[in-house]
Amino acid sequence: MTNSQLRRLWVVLIGLIFAAVIIIGRLFAFQVVQGDEWAQRAGDEFYVVAQPDRGTIYDRNGAVLAANGADYQVSVSPNLVDEPIELSTALASILQKPQYEVLAALQADTPYLMLAGRVAPEVADLIIDLPYDGVQVDPLPRRFYPQGELMCHELGYVDFDGNGGSGLEGYYQTELAGEAASATVNISPLTVQESVIAREGADLVLTIDRTVQYVVEQYLARGLQQYGAESGTIIVMDPRTGAILAMANLPCYEPYTFFDVQDEGLLLNPAVSKQYEPGSVMKLVTMASALDSGVVTPQSTYYDAGVLEVGGHRTVNWDRSAPGTVDMTTLLARSLNVGAATLATWMGA
Repeated sequence: MTNSQLRRLWVVLIGLIFAAVIIIGRLFAFQVVQGDEWAQRAGDEFYVVAQPDRGTIYDRNGAVLAANGADYQVSVSPNLVDEPIELSTALASILQKPQYEVLAALQADTPYLMLAGRVAPEVADLIIDLPYDGVQVDPLPRRFYPQGELMCHELGYVDFDGNGGSGLEGYYQTELAGEAASATVNISPLTVQESVIAREGADLVLTIDRTVQYVVEQYLARGLQQYGAESGTIIVMDPRTGAILAMANLPCYEPYTFFDVQDEGLLLNPAVSKQYEPGSVMKLVTMASALDSGVVTPQSTYYDAGVLEVGGHRTVNWDRSAPGTVDMTTLLARSLNVGAATLATWMGA
């Protein structure tokens, strides 16, 4: 190795040693000299997440249709339990679990163990009142529906993660859910505290009238029973504004226990999600066109022989009747297929 190469090697080596000394010095300062100070700073900072409340859904008169509630999670810290046998007996009775299973959880070699993922508020209250240590009851947000199954398809449901699954809960998820806020907060008295404020979910006011909805669902249920139908839909609209006053679909489900529904199709709103043949609804369009064009008046008549052949297609009335001379009002009242086809031919169809 030449003298020039040796000098360059020493320069690099000295540089590395110098850098190592600086790094070690800084580490020593952080860990030893300033260790307590940095530990204090770390202890003074924590991460905060502010969760928003989901918006409430009301009917047109202010009746609550969907609101926020809570289920509860039950957990234990076995190392804090002083009377495992007595506590296990009490918890087993409340949670409807075998006593030996609860006792095994209370004696487990772990600092934390969940006993029940979700229990009702009344069950949580019984556990909170127990005179024993080591049991923890934490609230879990849950959507509840004061009207039960009323408007189940229109309202939809909210899953355990707070996401709307169908209906209005799903369609307006962004608006109803709001937006969480988060920040690292320093609790030192020498710093200005930063507010962590979530954007709360917006409330939703519907055009639906709860009373009208209830009456319509009752009539629909009686109709299904009377005619032996499997399902049915009724929509009530204010013709002056187009506002929907009621939208009833049966069969229904309980939104609070949506997870028990076996047929996922039942979770959808058939009034807006299913496809139907327009059928006799088109008679209204045909009649309106005939009246608007002046081809007929409400008093106009035609002769209904019960059958009409046009272009090789044979049209008959749904009840196979041949009512004879019929006016326009009777045509619609009896939903006569031959009459509607006759009007279409008069208009040149």
